[in-house]
Amino acid sequence: MKNQKSTAAIIVIGDEILSGRVKDENSPFLIKQLTKQGVNVQTCITIPDNITAIANTIYDCHKKYKWVFTAGGIGPTHDDITMEGIAKAFNANLIQNEELVQLIKELYGKKFREEHLKMAIVPKGIKLLYSKKNRFPVLTFENIIIMPGVPEFLKAIYISIKSLYQGEKIHSKMIKITLEEAEIATLLKDTIQKFPGLKIGSYPLFRKSAFSVKLILQHKNKEILTSGEMYLNEKLEDYINEE
Repeated sequence: MKNQKSTAAIIVIGDEILSGRVKDENSPFLIKQLTKQGVNVQTCITIPDNITAIANTIYDCHKKYKWVFTAGGIGPTHDDITMEGIAKAFNANLIQNEELVQLIKELYGKKFREEHLKMAIVPKGIKLLYSKKNRFPVLTFENIIIMPGVPEFLKAIYISIKSLYQGEKIHSKMIKITLEEAEIATLLKDTIQKFPGLKIGSYPLFRKSAFSVKLILQHKNKEILTSGEMYLNEKLEDYINEE
């Protein structure tokens, strides 16, 4: 499964997310960006600040998907234990990376404290990805991309390296109709059989005391997608919602 083309997992790490104290902004951002780039995000999970949970989840995803993105748990405080979790997952030793030490000292300047050096304790074998747009490198281990939990940092870092994570472009179309899902279930089933590879997402809406449905059609082949759209438009022409 790991070698399956352009698949990804997203792992959000933090008790603050699971408790509801902090809203997760990172996984929606990553899902949207990766999907735009043709990467198939197959799982997204939030786990606590627990070394065993981190180790087990990361290792499981590492085996199944091409890329694994983690968000959170790489700061200087006691509950930042993502690196320990990765080390446990791969039975790797934790070491102080001297390159990171120097980068951290340069980054913080006069505000540098010894506590910042916790961020330089990483699993042996970790790699530093550099970008001209970032002062600080992105850390990777095997197929794991280790990202910060602060949304502003994560977004800036990801944008600077996104060219490394490209998949096959997926084309999409949207159709809105004034019917309920049950009324179109058979038609949708017939449509995906008629057009192999076509994906149709059905999303019910309820507005102004009336039901409606938004259909999202996706296919890597633009011609097949267009044919599928035309087929549904013809079948549903009396119920198309132009709003």
